[in-house]
Amino acid sequence: MTVLIIVAIAALQVAAVVIALLVVLPRLSRRARPDLIGDARSDAAVREHWITVAGVAGAIVAGLWSAGKDITQVMRAERQDAYKVFSEAVKTITESGRPGSRAMAIYSLGRIAMEHVEYRQQAIDLLRLYVLAHTPKSGPLGARAERIPTDVQAAISALGSVPKALEPGEGQLSLDRAYLVGASFTGQRSGFRGVLFTQASLLAVDFSGVDLSNADFRGSEFHDWVAFGWTGENPWTDEIATTRRWQDWEKFRFAAKFMGATLVRTDFRNTGLNGALFNRADL
Repeated sequence: MTVLIIVAIAALQVAAVVIALLVVLPRLSRRARPDLIGDARSDAAVREHWITVAGVAGAIVAGLWSAGKDITQVMRAERQDAYKVFSEAVKTITESGRPGSRAMAIYSLGRIAMEHVEYRQQAIDLLRLYVLAHTPKSGPLGARAERIPTDVQAAISALGSVPKALEPGEGQLSLDRAYLVGASFTGQRSGFRGVLFTQASLLAVDFSGVDLSNADFRGSEFHDWVAFGWTGENPWTDEIATTRRWQDWEKFRFAAKFMGATLVRTDFRNTGLNGALFNRADL
């Protein structure tokens, strides 16, 4: 944005000089020399013409040189700022013991990766490893599944916003065996096309409105009854499983949601999809 402003200002400056040389100065010159007649006036007009041309060319060169210099300085400053923000974000993510601070740093990292391509792959690799590193302690058999914390959700959102290889093949993003219980991917329309979610824990996940074309979910688990839990004070029951008012009560929070999602060539082989919601999905 800053570069565009500089270019616009330079263009206006050049235009002002050109107008002055082409219009204002010749008129002033003619008024200043009313005594010239005939060939003398013709020669004077030719000289004025070439002087004007030279002036215009000089003004354009000077304007472009000035704009180029300003743009170079701005780009250098932006690169320095980006490096500083990126470095500080990485340090906070890897060293801070506060999830809130890590989440803010993750969003900063994602913003830098969107705006500066030279940091993009590093950011994707770091965010991916951050998500994969989160594995909560196993609870009692049949207990309600623990949802991911805010910093892991921030990493998922940042991953979805960073441009990446979206089709199957080299460079394909892999979240294989990731623990993503309760994660929300909404708002990231095309950021997860072609992603590998093989053997991931995707209980109570929300993919509503997301383009998951060519994504691979083989071996993943989505069962609502596993997310809800079948032991403890409020266990899963047949009544919960058979109710028709699924949007009006607690079960909705534990169902995997693909409502309005694009699922063209998406692989769901060997997955557990009990209770998953596919309303208005493009299959």
